[in-house]
Amino acid sequence: MNRHEPEGLGSLPAERTGPPGEPTRGSLLVPLQPGARPRRATALPCLVAETVRVGDALVCSFTGDMILDSEPAAARALGAALDRRPALLAVDLAGVELFTSTGLNLLLTVRRRALDAGVPLVLVAPSTRTMRVLELTETTALFPVHATAEEALRHRPPDTPSG
Repeated sequence: MNRHEPEGLGSLPAERTGPPGEPTRGSLLVPLQPGARPRRATALPCLVAETVRVGDALVCSFTGDMILDSEPAAARALGAALDRRPALLAVDLAGVELFTSTGLNLLLTVRRRALDAGVPLVLVAPSTRTMRVLELTETTALFPVHATAEEALRHRPPDTPSG
């Protein structure tokens, strides 16, 4: 038991995610009942990222909530994918249930970095709710959207002259 934790209070379970595809389970103290000693509990992640290579492209798939708590894990996954310099980075959002301004800001940051690196970035199967966030913020035109990963992998923008 942590000596700095107020007696009778515990923390809510949380999950820290590690490198892409490797969730790191966090265990925090949770109360059992008044007067009982807290016990350790393992929580599930609020966002899981998985990146797979398909030819010269990478598909980074997310499942869960793209919220403030999950931003570091999502940023690590997308950053690591961009560091590999794929011919295309497809961000599969089909499994994202909650997409907040944190998710939008992350996509905008990754889009800028992808543009700077010359890596085309596309979105795959964003939910109606995710698309609504893009529409309300007038950012829809910034992201090519594809219904499936297979369709996204066929996406190759025309070569642009370097300058």
